[in-house]
Amino acid sequence: MRTMMTCAVALLLSGLASAQQPPDQPAAPADQPAMSQPSKPKMGMKACKADVDQFCKDVEKGKIGACLESHEADLSADCKEARKRHAKQKMMEARKDVKDACQADKDQFCKDVEKGKIGDCLKQHEADLTAECKDARKKMHKMHQRMEKRTEEAAQPATAPAPAPAPAQQ
Repeated sequence: MRTMMTCAVALLLSGLASAQQPPDQPAAPADQPAMSQPSKPKMGMKACKADVDQFCKDVEKGKIGACLESHEADLSADCKEARKRHAKQKMMEARKDVKDACQADKDQFCKDVEKGKIGDCLKQHEADLTAECKDARKKMHKMHQRMEKRTEEAAQPATAPAPAPAPAQQ
């Protein structure tokens, strides 16, 4: 998640537009319509620009997401909201990845299980799952833990610095 978020921020900060065609894909021939590229979630360059300038201006592009995360409590409300939307989008993508990667496992082990219990069923069959399914589930689990940690940290009140010790009396 951190790597993906960092990459997304780096791309946004480098000024790449989402409408640009990736360099590794050839342009569609003139007689064929161009295929639309799947939209990638944007964290919101404008929403976090001032925060990046304030807290992370000397940080190399690949580490800006981690820098913003380390300053989470100090970020503007707009940047926090943009980061929250980005994390939610990444979680939705991870869930879809799990669904796709685990379809065969679901069909094999959990075909008669009701919809809300499939995750529990897959967990019970963890040792028998395909590597692809295990990897997707592990990635989503880590992402979920990270989101919970950020939510918990955001809910905790900021701690005041400890008072300086009183001078010793003679």
